[in-house]
Amino acid sequence: QGDERPDQGGGAKNVDWVSVANDAQQSVSTRLVAPQLPKTWSANRAELIDTKSAPDGIASWQIGFLTPSTQYIGLVHGIKADATWVSAQLGQKATTGDATFGGYRWQVYDHRADDHPGNLAYALVTTVGDSTIVLAGTGSDAEFATLATEISGELG
Repeated sequence: QGDERPDQGGGAKNVDWVSVANDAQQSVSTRLVAPQLPKTWSANRAELIDTKSAPDGIASWQIGFLTPSTQYIGLVHGIKADATWVSAQLGQKATTGDATFGGYRWQVYDHRADDHPGNLAYALVTTVGDSTIVLAGTGSDAEFATLATEISGELG
């Protein structure tokens, strides 16, 4: 996926994902999620990949979050994505259950026990309308819940 984990040595840049989302919103009709998170969260990247730039032709809004526990959670908001796109985002891993956050059902992909799961150690996926949200990374259950709940408030 190209989601490089930033060095933990403090060299990570801090990106204002809400501002970038507001600028990117002019390019797409689907409302982009820009979660309002506590100041203990930061992002090292935020970008809109348009349909021409995406290898699969599916536009996506992407944010790389650094969590309060200095872990990583990548947010990929696919626009008019399908099951093949979701499977590709998650390295063909299988779902392990589901959970509800903010009134929406999310599929859970818990692969933390796998050998070398990297940034696909844990993932949550939901689809509402034209928006498919994939959260994947190494954050704690509580951090994933915080992010999924905040995003759920922006969907629908």
